[in-house]
Amino acid sequence: MKNVYKILIIALAIIACGTTAQAQSTKQKGNNQRLTREQMAEKQANFIAHELAMDDATATRFVDTYRKYQQEMWSLRPQHKKDKDAESKTDAQAAQDMKQRFEHSQKLLDLRKKYYDEYSKFLTPKQIERVYDLEKRSMKHLKKKHNRTPKRPTTE
Repeated sequence: MKNVYKILIIALAIIACGTTAQAQSTKQKGNNQRLTREQMAEKQANFIAHELAMDDATATRFVDTYRKYQQEMWSLRPQHKKDKDAESKTDAQAAQDMKQRFEHSQKLLDLRKKYYDEYSKFLTPKQIERVYDLEKRSMKHLKKKHNRTPKRPTTE
C-alpha cells in the first residue's frame, strides 16, 4: 500500500511540474510576440471607438484617421537622443538644442490642431476631448508597463 502512495505522489509531482513548465512556456511565447506600432495604433483606436460607443461607420472613419495621426506623430519623433553630458555643452549648443525642442513642440502642436479639425468633421468637441484623454491614459499605461518589464541584457 505504501508503494501505491509513493507512486501516486511521484506521478502528481511530475504532472504539476509539467503543467507549470508548459504555462511558463506559453507565457513567454506571448511576451515575445510584440505588436507592431501600426497594430498598437489600430488596437488603441478600436479601444477608443468602443469607449465612445461609436457606430460602425464613425468607428471605421475614426480608426482610419487615428492611424494616420499616429503615423504622422511617429514621423515627428526626435531623431537624436538626449545629451547626457550637458555640462560640456557651449552656450551656443544649448541655445540651438532649445530652439530645436521648441520647433519640435510646435510641429506636434500643429499636428494635434490639424487632427482636431479632422476629428471635428465627424466627432463632437466633447468626444474629441475624450479621445485625447483616453489616448493620454493609455500612453501612461504603456509607459508604466514598459518601465516594469525587465531590460534584456545586451551582448557587446
